[in-house]
Amino acid sequence: MNNLKNQENQENLKLEKDFIGMLSQLSQENEKVETVYKKLVTLYSSEGRYYHTLKHIQAMLRFLEERKERITNFKALFLATWYHDAIYDPQSKTNELDSAEMMKQDLAMLGIDDEELIQVIRQLILATQKHQPMAGNTDCDIFLDGDLSILSRSEHVYAVYTSNIRKEYSWVPEDEYKKGRRSVLENFLQRDRIYFSENMEQAEIVARKNLREEISQLS
Repeated sequence: MNNLKNQENQENLKLEKDFIGMLSQLSQENEKVETVYKKLVTLYSSEGRYYHTLKHIQAMLRFLEERKERITNFKALFLATWYHDAIYDPQSKTNELDSAEMMKQDLAMLGIDDEELIQVIRQLILATQKHQPMAGNTDCDIFLDGDLSILSRSEHVYAVYTSNIRKEYSWVPEDEYKKGRRSVLENFLQRDRIYFSENMEQAEIVARKNLREEISQLS
C-alpha cells in the first residue's frame, strides 16, 4: 500500500514539475502558472469523474513522451492534453468547445499571446469531438491515438476503463446506456482505422478485439 502511495505521489510531483516547467517557457507569470495548475488538478479530481481524471492525463503524456522525436509541436500537444477534458460533463455536448475556451482564457491570463500556438491547441482539442484526424497533420494523429490508447490495453485494464465510463454515466438507465454505448463502439469498428499514427498496427488489433468483446457483453 505504501509503495502504491509513494508511486502516486511521485507521479503527481512529475505532473506538476512538467506542467510548470512547460508553462514557464511560455510565461513569466510564475504564481499564475501555479494557480492554473491547481485549477486543472481540481477539475480533473472533481466528483463524478472516474475515467477522465489525472490518470488519463498521465497516460496520454506518457504516450506523447514515448513519441516525442516524431512530434513537431510538443508544446501544443502537451497543453492540448491538459485541456482537452478540462471541462467534462457527460450531459453536455459542448465540452470540447468549453475546454478550448478555458484554454484561451488561461493562456491570455498568463500573458501568452502566441496566436498560432493557441489556434493549434484549439484545433487539437476540437478534434477529440469526433476523433477524426486533420489531413496531413501527424501531430494530431499521435494526439488522437494517445487519447484512445486505453482501447488497446490489457483485458483487465480495459475492464476497469469500461466500469469507470459506466460510473460517469450513472444517471443513464441501463438499457439506454447499453444501446448508446454499443452504438459508439460499433462506429469505431466500422472505421477503416481506429489509430492513425505509425507503429499502431498491433494496438489496432487489440483495440478491435476489446471493442467486440465489450459489444458482446452489452448484448
